Amino acid sequence: MHSGICSDGQRLQDDTAFSMFGTGRYIRNFWLTIYKLEEGDNDECCNLWGCVSYTTDCDFHDVTTDDTINIYLYLSQKRFNSIAEVIKNQRVDVVQVRLKRVSGFYSDWSPSISTNSVKILVAADDQNLVCPENCDIVPPRLGAVGEFGLTIIQRCQLNPKQDLRSINIYKLFEEQDEIDADT
Repeated sequence: MHSGICSDGQRLQDDTAFSMFGTGRYIRNFWLTIYKLEEGDNDECCNLWGCVSYTTDCDFHDVTTDDTINIYLYLSQKRFNSIAEVIKNQRVDVVQVRLKRVSGFYSDWSPSISTNSVKILVAADDQNLVCPENCDIVPPRLGAVGEFGLTIIQRCQLNPKQDLRSINIYKLFEEQDEIDADT
């Protein structure tokens, strides 16, 4: 997954740099998981989970897990089945996920509707956030998404302009009618 919009299949526009609070590392691992809600449950929602990079010892080797953001979509059975069918039939070139009012996303104020830099405060206490004494504000952490959208795009190859001036379209249909009459 990539941040931004790629409308021509080549260039990324409106690319936003995501990083965890307390780091200068750009987050490169974004994951999307889509779940099907139980039958009759149409309360679709989206949640985010994040993890700050850490290193562990695994069989005497240090293994580092990079900063990660997981996007979880919970969709109605009808929408889930529709998306599954499109994917199964290989009719997907691009999937766009749009998120708004994301708890735990922070950026500098701008009169623009977009930003080029977002800092993320995850739900766990891994980022050692220290609030001043008598602070009445509990900073929102990663989790709830106020609004989301999912768009599936299939790019169709257009054929170049063809010169059809020498073809008599009406004559082609007449020949077909004659063949049908003979059978």
